[in-house]
Amino acid sequence: MTWTYDADNFTGTNLELVRLELGDTNTKDQLLTDEIINVRLGQYSNDITNTVFKCIQDILSKIARDYDRSNVGMSATRSQQTQHYRDMLKEKLAERNQLAEGALMGVSRDEENTLAQDDDYKGSSFGKGMDDLAILDGMKSGRLPEGS
Repeated sequence: MTWTYDADNFTGTNLELVRLELGDTNTKDQLLTDEIINVRLGQYSNDITNTVFKCIQDILSKIARDYDRSNVGMSATRSQQTQHYRDMLKEKLAERNQLAEGALMGVSRDEENTLAQDDDYKGSSFGKGMDDLAILDGMKSGRLPEGS
């Protein structure tokens, strides 16, 4: 099993980017092997964000199998490590959700008003029809309107 990371010769490969996001850059405290990260990159078609999510889960699984350690006045417990990676996972999910929210929600009201005042702007040909609302209401209540 191999582990590679060299900050002095950083080239921005997907493997290096995943390691950097995870903080797995300390040669004396290696968390995941190159092979595991490359398998995850393959599973997620080299998507860094989803690979990082899965790798964080892998790290949490690894930590769960470790035991608490104590050494001359210093101790590191699994709960501290576990909490760190749980917090990291929450932060990464929040970042992704903020990006997705902007893409899904469209433009803000200010942007919409600005676009409405622009004579050259052509809006989308897609819109919500009158019948769409009735179908959506029916779906929420568990029944569809008549004629659907």
